[in-house]
Amino acid sequence: MSAYTGLSCTFSYLIREHGSNKVYDWVYAAAQDVATQDTPDHHLADALAYLAAAVISDEVRDAESKVPGVAKDLEAKTKHTQQAYEELVIAAEAIKYNELEFSDYLEEIKHPLTQFTRPRFFTPAQPIRSIQKKIDEFMGAEKTEYQWVAVEKFMTDEFPRVVESQIQLYKDFTTYSRLREDDHTANWKSSPFAYLRVKEGQLYRLLELSPLYRETADQMKVLYFAITKFKSAVEAEQESHRKYDMARSVIEQKIPDDLGRFIPYEVVKAIENKADKP
Repeated sequence: MSAYTGLSCTFSYLIREHGSNKVYDWVYAAAQDVATQDTPDHHLADALAYLAAAVISDEVRDAESKVPGVAKDLEAKTKHTQQAYEELVIAAEAIKYNELEFSDYLEEIKHPLTQFTRPRFFTPAQPIRSIQKKIDEFMGAEKTEYQWVAVEKFMTDEFPRVVESQIQLYKDFTTYSRLREDDHTANWKSSPFAYLRVKEGQLYRLLELSPLYRETADQMKVLYFAITKFKSAVEAEQESHRKYDMARSVIEQKIPDDLGRFIPYEVVKAIENKADKP
């Protein structure tokens, strides 16, 4: 029979799930069986007895008493995070990002002195296009247990940043100062959109999008509130996880892992099987 590794983790879990009194009874019964069999294994019996004593020690019982409260708090915090995430998704889905593009109303500014000095011109994609591209990437990617990390970052960082960029781009093309070269900022002059202008006579068509952009700006406030709420919920859940891990760790530290050298895997498995029975 092989020795058992991870003894402290196993019995910390059993204690948290079933209580130290029950676990003590199972371990004590195992020690008693080994000590009273026809061919007693005194070393194993003593190892199990030491384990039983550790399971019922004051330190373990004290740490165990804190687990239910911490576990209940963790469950509540996890549920709150899920609710906050659902609100975040609803807030994001309320933004009609696929209706914000206005490339059809723009054209390249042609200047006889510069058209041959610039590289071949390609109409730049408006910021909002990157959202659908990212969503398509998520839909086509292989599903993994850690994919939610990338989705969460997209929802709380990239998505709002792109929408804000699109709103600003709309303002740039619907503001009168856009027509005056001296009013251009340095950032705008270096932007690929600086080579574009609203097609002559089409500005009124562009202004038809104003209600949608105002609605989007208002919805962005809702989105930012949802993001803040979600991030706060995540932080609270992480703190609750930390407290639960601490309670678990205290129990593990009081279970002599070294006893696993004397207690075979088969014996530990037999004790675990008792825990599985109703």
